[in-house]
Amino acid sequence: MAWFWSLKEPLQLALINILGLIGSGIVSAIIAYLGFRITLKTSTAANREIAEITKSAKFDELKRQSKLKLADYRMDWIESLRRDSAALYKVQFEISSLKAKRNRTSEEKEHLRELYFASAELKARILLRLKKDSDDESEKKLEQILRRAVSSDPEKAQESRKELRELTRSILKAEWNRVKAEIEA
Repeated sequence: MAWFWSLKEPLQLALINILGLIGSGIVSAIIAYLGFRITLKTSTAANREIAEITKSAKFDELKRQSKLKLADYRMDWIESLRRDSAALYKVQFEISSLKAKRNRTSEEKEHLRELYFASAELKARILLRLKKDSDDESEKKLEQILRRAVSSDPEKAQESRKELRELTRSILKAEWNRVKAEIEA
């Protein structure tokens, strides 16, 4: 430090000014660097947070779309079961009407045979829509009814069709409630 005091006063002042400028430049540089680092960390954290929110929103939207698609499939299932049940009801009515007739023509016999095939196909389509080992009592009863033959006794046939209709309604209503619950969840 002795060398500094050996300098003339104007030179000392100039050196102090130069060191002050250098010092303030270094301090400014440090402050700028620290500000950059803080801004970078803050913006990176904010960007990560925005990315997480976006990802979460996209995932929620994907879950909602999946539920809606599943509901569409179930609605198709419901409509198909409704159509096939109505067609089976009609076919069974025709079968019981023809079976009740005593003297059938060969055309009526052929038509009855076709109706049996149509009935078998409709029964199979309905049975394939039901769960194999269902706990639902309506589904179990419906399966039993579908496996029975169509009675030639008009009253028994009518009772069987009525039971078919009521059980099908019960199953359709339960499935519709399931669809609504999934959409609302």
